[in-house]
Amino acid sequence: MPWSDYASYVFAPNGGFESGATGWNLSGARVAPGNESFYIHASGEKYSLSLPAGASAMSPPMCISLFSGKMRFVSRGDSGAKVKVQIIYRGLLSSVLGILDGGTYSVGSSWKPSPEIGMLGGTLPLLTSSVSFLFTSSGGAVAIDDVYLDPMKSS
Repeated sequence: MPWSDYASYVFAPNGGFESGATGWNLSGARVAPGNESFYIHASGEKYSLSLPAGASAMSPPMCISLFSGKMRFVSRGDSGAKVKVQIIYRGLLSSVLGILDGGTYSVGSSWKPSPEIGMLGGTLPLLTSSVSFLFTSSGGAVAIDDVYLDPMKSS
């Protein structure tokens, strides 16, 4: 609510990294001490995901509706660092149906919420059963935390 976003978000599986890297596929990334400063998911959380320049992390698959709308997360990083977000659409047998470039975003030195990252204007590829999010850092180290999805296309 502090950012005037009233969507009905759902927490991604282990989206706060409190269970380590459980469910996530990491390449050069690691779970590290340091939670985002807003405690969006819960007070008392202690961890976030650290992505050195060039590292990547893919979230576990999440079930979604045909008209899913957007996702968001919280990030910070080195001066000049950016995080690229890709949305991977999967079918019933985990086959990749498509990959959407969700954009590349500059991060600041303090925690801030990402922009709303839309998903194909709210219409998913036919037969999509789940999505995963691939985060890749560039230009410096990035930390991300509290990954959320609006699975029902609320406003």
